[in-house]
Amino acid sequence: MSHPTMSSWPMSRLSTGTLLPPRPPALTGLRSTANRRDIFRHLTATVFVLVSVAWLPWSHAQPTANVGETSGGIAEFVQQQIQDLNHPSFRVRQLARWRLEQYPKQTVAAIGRSIHKVDHNTGAQLINLLSVLATHTDVTISLQAREILGSAAKSVSSIGRMADNAMHTIADLQEEQAMEVLLHHGARIGPRNFFLNARVEVTNEISLHIDESFSGDGDTIEWIRFLKSVESVFLEGPGVDSRHYRAISQLSGLRNIRLKRVSIKQEDLRLFKLLADVEHLGLNYVDVDDSILPTLAELPISQSLRLYGTRITQAGAARLAEQFDGIDIYCGRGGYLGVGTNPADTVVTKLIPGSGAQLAGIQERDKLTHINGVAIANFTDLRTELGKYMAGDQIEVQLDRPVEVQLDRSVEEKLVPVKVTVVLGEDPK
Repeated sequence: MSHPTMSSWPMSRLSTGTLLPPRPPALTGLRSTANRRDIFRHLTATVFVLVSVAWLPWSHAQPTANVGETSGGIAEFVQQQIQDLNHPSFRVRQLARWRLEQYPKQTVAAIGRSIHKVDHNTGAQLINLLSVLATHTDVTISLQAREILGSAAKSVSSIGRMADNAMHTIADLQEEQAMEVLLHHGARIGPRNFFLNARVEVTNEISLHIDESFSGDGDTIEWIRFLKSVESVFLEGPGVDSRHYRAISQLSGLRNIRLKRVSIKQEDLRLFKLLADVEHLGLNYVDVDDSILPTLAELPISQSLRLYGTRITQAGAARLAEQFDGIDIYCGRGGYLGVGTNPADTVVTKLIPGSGAQLAGIQERDKLTHINGVAIANFTDLRTELGKYMAGDQIEVQLDRPVEVQLDRSVEEKLVPVKVTVVLGEDPK
């Protein structure tokens, strides 16, 4: 009895799309050793074909060893996969997409060179791929992909519209990623009071606070630029540098910036010129002097500027005020008393625990009347006089204290003059 050879079997396609031979003819009734050897040969051949055909697509899933040896070889391989995205075979297109995802850095570069030259179908797939790469954990790849999407979005075409839609979609995803990364490294993100000039207090905004507890490196800092919902930024401590300033200069919705005990150069401040909506800027205990005033005058600040504990002079601040129209500028040397009063008077309504005022014995309801012999009548006067002194300076404060006095048939309240000596501290806010 003869049996058909493997080459004579018709090929069939399974639902998976893999080409496999049909089952061999029925082998019942074969008993001889020869027949059993024929059966074994047919089964072996069948298994070989099954393995070979099933393995074939995946044998090309990775480029050959020679492709990976040089960057040029990888670039050529990636470019071929981009072309295959327009292949009529669905399997080839899917395989090309998978291959491109294995080389994200080279793929982003290749897409940047190709995005404006491809047809609509290929362009749609490249936009989709860029959307995935724009949320890559490697922030360099993410930024490159987003930059290409932004460039493509400017095109007046269907690809441009797709890129613009993709940019809006990935923005929320990138912000979530950024928050996770930054929180993991010690940043604080969330609603927080923003105290700038002792009178303006903004609440219920999303704020970013980075201080000495932050452990992120340069790659981590790059994630700051994706915090599109953040309106207020606090940067504090000697670890803050130009990388942080570059990152926050990308936050288009930023309204409030406060820097405390940081090192900052004029070129760093100039980055803030990109922030068109900044309302408040505070430099607190920052080692800058009058040489930085021309740069400050160029910034688009719309409401207040607080220069506290710097080496900027009162004369320099006065010159700066002439260049800003309607901006509240406060310049103080950094001495902190630790009391709160109403704007119209100097009656103490709040006493900060541990402050110089509390340690010196000042009490709530005391009315402050003089600072080192200079009369004060309202909050502005108090702030002006305190602005002349540094943290650690010792001042004399005169005040009137309400005291109950027992009379024959009643109790009356009288104001008793009191003098106290206060060692000014540093503003903790």
